[in-house]
Amino acid sequence: MLYYEVGNVEGYISYAKLKNIEYGKKFERTYPKDKTGIWSFRQVSENSIEVHFFVVEDSEIQIEFGQDEKSKAIFKKKMKQGEYKEIIKTDKLEPNEYYKINFIYQSKNSSGNQTNGLIAK
Repeated sequence: MLYYEVGNVEGYISYAKLKNIEYGKKFERTYPKDKTGIWSFRQVSENSIEVHFFVVEDSEIQIEFGQDEKSKAIFKKKMKQGEYKEIIKTDKLEPNEYYKINFIYQSKNSSGNQTNGLIAK
């Protein structure tokens, strides 16, 4: 098995394709399905983002998005258990600016939030 190191990241290569011959096993990304939260998000256009998330039990979901104190709720909905991919409209995103995304959920048995950020393209 090959070993590689890039900066502060190290790991093993499990799959390679050389001269149209495949070696090893290609792994697919897996997501946790035991807790509510964002799996991924990305900018789709200059005024929208795509958020991919999972809900463990029926919950009220709220997504806040913006810069620092200018953050506002752009999505609020009651969701059933399952996996969701939502494209959400935002104000115009300025290139190379940092935006914060705050994912808030509340259900009968649990509540919480998850905060992350993205730099607009």
